[in-house]
Amino acid sequence: MIPDPPTTAALGVSRAITAALGASGAVQKAALPVQLAPLPSWPSHPQPGEVRSGPPRSPSPFIGVRVLCTFILFALFSFLGLRVITRDLSPQVTVLLAGALHLPKDQVHVGQVGLHPLGELLLHDVEVRRPVPGQTQERVRADQALVYFDPMQAYLGRLRLRGVTVGRVRFEGGVLNGAEIAKTTLLVPEPGRTRILLGEAHIPLFSLLPPLRIAHLSIELIHGVPQRLAASGVYLGTSGPAEMLLSSSNGKLTFRLATSGGDMQGSAGEGGARAAMEMSRLHLPAMLGPTLDLTNTKASGSFQLSAAEMETGQTPGTGQAPGTGQAPGTGQAPGTGQAPGTGQTPGTGQAPGTGQTPGTEQTLGTKPAWGPVPGLDWPLRLLLGQGEGKLVATGQVMLTDVGVLSPLLSPLSLPNLTVVLEGDLSLSRRPGDPALVLSTSGLSLSLGEARLSLTGEVRLRSPGYLADLELVLDEIDCPRLLSALPRRLVPKLEGLGVNGRIGGLIHLVADSSTLPELSLVSDIDVGCQVISDPPSADARGLLDPRLSIERPGEDGRPHRLPLGPKAPGADGVPGFQPIDELPWPVIRTFLVAEDNLFYQHHGFDRMMIARALGTDLLEQRTSRGASTITQQLAKNLWLGQERALGRKLEEAVLSWRLSQVLPKDRALEIYLNLMELGSGIYGISMASQHYFGLPPARLSLEQTAQLAALLPAPRRGMDAAWSRRYRDFLHRVSTAPVPHPVRLLPP
Repeated sequence: MIPDPPTTAALGVSRAITAALGASGAVQKAALPVQLAPLPSWPSHPQPGEVRSGPPRSPSPFIGVRVLCTFILFALFSFLGLRVITRDLSPQVTVLLAGALHLPKDQVHVGQVGLHPLGELLLHDVEVRRPVPGQTQERVRADQALVYFDPMQAYLGRLRLRGVTVGRVRFEGGVLNGAEIAKTTLLVPEPGRTRILLGEAHIPLFSLLPPLRIAHLSIELIHGVPQRLAASGVYLGTSGPAEMLLSSSNGKLTFRLATSGGDMQGSAGEGGARAAMEMSRLHLPAMLGPTLDLTNTKASGSFQLSAAEMETGQTPGTGQAPGTGQAPGTGQAPGTGQAPGTGQTPGTGQAPGTGQTPGTEQTLGTKPAWGPVPGLDWPLRLLLGQGEGKLVATGQVMLTDVGVLSPLLSPLSLPNLTVVLEGDLSLSRRPGDPALVLSTSGLSLSLGEARLSLTGEVRLRSPGYLADLELVLDEIDCPRLLSALPRRLVPKLEGLGVNGRIGGLIHLVADSSTLPELSLVSDIDVGCQVISDPPSADARGLLDPRLSIERPGEDGRPHRLPLGPKAPGADGVPGFQPIDELPWPVIRTFLVAEDNLFYQHHGFDRMMIARALGTDLLEQRTSRGASTITQQLAKNLWLGQERALGRKLEEAVLSWRLSQVLPKDRALEIYLNLMELGSGIYGISMASQHYFGLPPARLSLEQTAQLAALLPAPRRGMDAAWSRRYRDFLHRVSTAPVPHPVRLLPP
């Protein structure tokens, strides 16, 4: 009697899976959850290398008829598209997949297994799970997968995998969260050699970057070790298409990434990694993020990357040996799809430290292991303090049509910028020195014709750091420097006319263990002369005795505030208070509160700036201001309250201009009549009448200190923070040295 073909084939596949699992040691036959019925004894010829024991079998006289009938039934079932749902195979297939993926079987799930008589297993609801400490577990899901095998070998109790085709694959959680692959095919042309073909992969990247799309990707492996990767139709957002090729041989990785406008190629091995890229007019990904707009940005120039381990006794410099083709700080072969310094072969999915000694040659094709490529695994050890080496980047890159949307720079967007970055940057750790050193012998940033250069190093140690940096502004004509600044960055300087030249440097030495103390030395030669003031910030107009300015009153309606002795005051607004009618103790109290060296500097207090910078570095936030009364006057007259770099630049230029035009007494006089001391309360005359019902000349020391304590946050009123400031001011007024006016003339 001829056995039922689907049942026989299912049992044959079960027997084959069991045999495969037993031979690989993944599971013992007795441990399988399903007990398999014994198969009929089918004679077969020994395979090469197969050893058989026991007496020889006699060929069955009916074997030909049975095989012929079986094939006829197979063809009939195939024609009818018949598949048999075989639930009993799910546990065995689950264990087999878990063994192939080197995962515990509880991390692999197969819903149902359908059997096609001509050599297909149809897997339904395939899911692979991997828990990630501290995160939600990673999941890879596929609705269906087809497993191809040799039906005759399975019918005889042996399983030989020919390939796997997976439909749409979805990734949930982990680094590839949200990624999808339309179709995946795995081919096994011969034992030990595998080829994986991916089609239409969609991989979302960081929130700042557009998604990565790959039309075709081919990966070849020998005993589980990647040997060759080729990708075509690679798009990053709308940027592309690009072609990518990686190959590995004897522990050395070579790669090339080609796209219109740019070409990168390099290698990685025991000697380290290096790469070089040439760009004619490379279109960057059309990206609109929270800080950058690269929709129309193009890059040109060239740069080189390199990474090399350092032998004991070798001392690294900050530069790069000529012709090394090396780029700083990447620790990664470009285009490998690998995070810097991860020490991992691209696409292997293996974390560093997987059992291979870094820097040793890996024998390929001997065991199914995903090993790190020598030369790419040590940068992680360098960063973790477990090795010595050096990462270097050099070159010149020009970016055109860059848009900046950062409120740290300006409340307005800054479009169509051209930025040039050139020089070198290195990351190194010297033998016997636990500090990680970030250094440069010259890294410059050019915006228009203005050029800033940075030299020095930062030694990162545990704990803290030591920084020794010098920032140089190359000497440039003042009109060219002004035109290099985007108009939307400094709108209040529109119409400012200057001539002359400017240049200089700032030298910073900071040790985190001694903060807030640091060394800040500036040597800037400002040879600019003003030809015309900007219409919206006319410094010369402040000399007019009829000067007044509009400010909102306590009732919310605008009022004219007098700032000169001949300015008419509006109804209900106290008049102008001349400085020569104020007692020195009243003036001194406000100087102690805001700028006790006001009469000794020309608009900027370098010691105050150094103290504020040291405090900010210590607290790792912008917490302390360093504005002089001159700077505050420029802000109160013409600028807003934004804490942006553009506004600070405007404040610096306008403060410099005020120190040129106004005598010290006139600048302080305007400040005392303009300062805000409450919601809708401006100037010392209005404040003294509002809070105490007295003219300013009759204020006591305590009353003056109460008013001065309002200055940091006038609209919050006399709250708990004000009370603390008041007590501090009372103490400082009695002890702080405040030089008497020396009547400095404008420089």
